Amino acid sequence: MEEDRSAYLDYLVDNRIGMGKYQYLMSFAIGTLFIADTCHINATGFLTLNAKLDFGAKDMELALVSSLFLTGLCIGSVITGPFTSYFGLKIPMITSAIAIAVVDLLASFAYSITSLTVIWTMMGLALGLISPLCNTMLSEVPPRPNRTFIFYATGAFFGIGNLILAGYVHVIFGGIKAGNWRLFLRLLSLVPLSSAAIIYFFLKESFRGVIIQKRVNEGVEILNHIGRMNHGPSFTPITFEEKMLVNEWVNSIYSIHKVDAGPKLLFQSPLLRITASIFVVYFLRDLIFYGFSLYMPIILQHLMMNNQLREEQGLLVICLSEFPALMIPILMIDRETFGRKGTFVLYAMLASVLMLDLYYFESKSLWLLGIMWCFAQVPSKIIPFLATEYYPTNIRAWALGFAASVGRVGALISPFITLYVIRRSVFDLFFVFGVALIFKSLAVVYLPYETRGRPLDQIIELEEVPPSAIYRATPKFKPIDAFPSAQNTPSASKSHGYQPHFLQT
Repeated sequence: MEEDRSAYLDYLVDNRIGMGKYQYLMSFAIGTLFIADTCHINATGFLTLNAKLDFGAKDMELALVSSLFLTGLCIGSVITGPFTSYFGLKIPMITSAIAIAVVDLLASFAYSITSLTVIWTMMGLALGLISPLCNTMLSEVPPRPNRTFIFYATGAFFGIGNLILAGYVHVIFGGIKAGNWRLFLRLLSLVPLSSAAIIYFFLKESFRGVIIQKRVNEGVEILNHIGRMNHGPSFTPITFEEKMLVNEWVNSIYSIHKVDAGPKLLFQSPLLRITASIFVVYFLRDLIFYGFSLYMPIILQHLMMNNQLREEQGLLVICLSEFPALMIPILMIDRETFGRKGTFVLYAMLASVLMLDLYYFESKSLWLLGIMWCFAQVPSKIIPFLATEYYPTNIRAWALGFAASVGRVGALISPFITLYVIRRSVFDLFFVFGVALIFKSLAVVYLPYETRGRPLDQIIELEEVPPSAIYRATPKFKPIDAFPSAQNTPSASKSHGYQPHFLQT
């Protein structure tokens, strides 16, 4: 009786390649891009305020800056799939990083609100590729037991980016509406450039993306490169027999997952239900996140009644709340009791309760605001796991690009919703976003199963595989100990008359 082969590449990465220097370097390079991403997105709020002072821009012109910036983000996310199909992950990551640095320099010379709007739209286009590309790389390269750690260690750079922004605004600017914003952009351009250099000189293409294209020799060379970086001279290169098993893994994926069908798989059974839920989650996440982030200075002004000191304290509290939001999922999402879905729903509902509490009692407590934002950020930290672990390698970048694009649509309308609601009352904004969090929780509840501990390419139990199919669909993933031990190569197993379960007929 033949069993699912979808766990073999995970087994090889977990036991032979392992965790080490390569993954840490990758985490730092991607984390640096995350710093650039969050700094630029959150800087939009105070850049528009300074543009109002420098250029005399009207409120609608400021809304247009944010909206076109988000339109650029949307377009950049959409083209992620085609870019990765032709160029893989490495080249688009380097290109987008360099483009961000160039646009930073251009924006620092903006002479009117019109020129700033055009240039900042280009910034959105360059930034749009960052999240789908980086999350795809983070899901495909680390070993399965270390994936959670790598995701959140890298995600911590978002919090670092927020602190850099808050520190620069508070210490150097001396306030949200003071200081040299042009100098800020010029200094910020150095961040993506450093990331581009690390990626170019030290990192390779995603081995999963290469192997799934049936370029097995090239993918194995990348695996050997990672193994040598992680283990040094003690690493034994992947054997010919192991390479053949990788080839078998590719063949099994092609025979079951219809790899050649491309991105249209996202909208066909069995992935249609997953895609619908993920798209709703991304839409509501960006609606809430950008509604707060882009207009946090304005929200704080209304909330703190133009008390400058309290505004700066509020910005600092919001930035600091990012760090516990990173630690909570690390402690919970790999536990059987909670998993990805349970942790997501729990904290989304808690954040919703706090938002509705802020609305009902019209509370101005900075600490309650910080706790609310922390709880609201926890589900956002789990979304990359949901998005990357539900989709197979051949369409993962497409899925993340489309999902991010749908999210940008939510981000695109968030400035108009935020500005309209704030004119009535800042507390009404908490009501709107509190209800949105409830719907986001329901979308995750609708997802068909928990992905904790599963092989990255195992979706076959959702498909209707006929009994006569060559490969039998299994409802659960194959545990690692079902495969030969790390010390026993396939050639050694063969010499003892043993054949792994996934090759038995």
